[in-house]
Amino acid sequence: MLTFGVICLALNAVAHLLQVMQIRQDTSAPANAVIGVGAFVVVNAIAAILNGVGIGWALWLGFIFPLIGGSALAATLQSSPGSRQISYAILVLDLLCVFTFGYLLFLA
Repeated sequence: MLTFGVICLALNAVAHLLQVMQIRQDTSAPANAVIGVGAFVVVNAIAAILNGVGIGWALWLGFIFPLIGGSALAATLQSSPGSRQISYAILVLDLLCVFTFGYLLFLA
């Protein structure tokens, strides 16, 4: 189950990286959007590495950051009609991470 969570975090980091590249091509996007999404690339990559190594407290990183990012993304998707498909993929990956690490933290 931990391996699935690590894979979800790694895919989440890659999806955020793809979104950063799309935002950089969009001329109407604010400059701080790249920094905000880029931060989630770093956080998800670090959480995937730490969980892959087996550090116990890193389970919380795999739970909290996708929970925060997924909540913000869900609110953003509802308010913006022209959302990209990568945003929906990130939302699904965030939900998978939250459920996987929530299970590992609270039920396993």
